[in-house]
Amino acid sequence: IPFGIYAVPYPADEAGMDETAALIRETGIDLLCMHMNGTQQDRAFLDRAARLGLSFCPSSGMHCREDGSAVEWPPELRIEFAPGAPAVEKRPACFNQPEVRRRAADAFASMVRQYQAHPAFSGLVYYGDDLFMHPQNTMGKAWISCYCPRCRKDFKKRFGFDPPVTTEAR
Repeated sequence: IPFGIYAVPYPADEAGMDETAALIRETGIDLLCMHMNGTQQDRAFLDRAARLGLSFCPSSGMHCREDGSAVEWPPELRIEFAPGAPAVEKRPACFNQPEVRRRAADAFASMVRQYQAHPAFSGLVYYGDDLFMHPQNTMGKAWISCYCPRCRKDFKKRFGFDPPVTTEAR
């Protein structure tokens, strides 16, 4: 039965990687769940982990490309917060947009192919759709829903009225 650990910070130097991987293995942990977008940036550590019998379960999201660089979504595919929400310079993508879903699925499929080729891959993958919608908090108020035209239209179609813009009781 795998016993895992999440978000392992490991040193950049080889000796530190060896020491960290060995320490993890000595504790009885045999599964590393790491946020990653492909194996390139973590290959040296994953190779060491594999030699010690550790496997990994990648945790990934739609904010990064295979090389780990941030995705720059065009404005029309980004979330919009409710009227009155603070302006946000870098808004993440709206996952309800078909183009965003297509791009995310393509990138994820490519990453999974990379994982499958590594001997330490456990066969498990966590794709965190919770990683795309970051709440905006200002002065005790929070905005967590997308109000882009598509989301507003979908909400109204589903519930028969416009989406609320506050948490006030009706």
